[in-house]
Amino acid sequence: DTETTLQLIDFGHATSAARRSDFAGTAQFAAPEVHMAGEDSTRIPYKCALADVWSAGVCLFTMLAMQLPFAGDDEEAEDRAELQSKICAGEWDVEPDCSAPALDLLTRMLASDPDQRCTLQQVCDHPFVGGSDQVPLHGHDPVPDPVSDPVSAAPPRSKSRPSRTRRADRQEEEELVGRMGY
Repeated sequence: DTETTLQLIDFGHATSAARRSDFAGTAQFAAPEVHMAGEDSTRIPYKCALADVWSAGVCLFTMLAMQLPFAGDDEEAEDRAELQSKICAGEWDVEPDCSAPALDLLTRMLASDPDQRCTLQQVCDHPFVGGSDQVPLHGHDPVPDPVSDPVSAAPPRSKSRPSRTRRADRQEEEELVGRMGY
């Protein structure tokens, strides 16, 4: 939006219903209880809000680690069972290289037991998200503040004649256009 707020959309369970008992969404982003709900005929109801926290945790993990926490294909039954097993056990395929507060939040959002998982309010109150202190995204030094006036910070350029490279590029372009008959 206009205030540079990151908005995540299209959660399979972003609904006003408090509980569901069916599978919806993408397998790699679905919470363990969502996978378990669709397994048998008993269809155990689960809390949608906590399933959404899990999905948001997968999104955050993916942004920090640049890969999904639970890689796998859900096309073949064997692959789907392996993926579901990893998700239900909470076994990440990779440990993200991020700050301690970010890792703490990921661990809380991706708790396999929904009763141990943080709520959306707890996510918002977490130091990584809503804390007043600036928490670095990764365990590295924070990026320096941007230059307030990029034009004045740039070295002066001669406006009298184009650089040799630009002239060569123009000449090459003109020759190419001439050969094409334009």
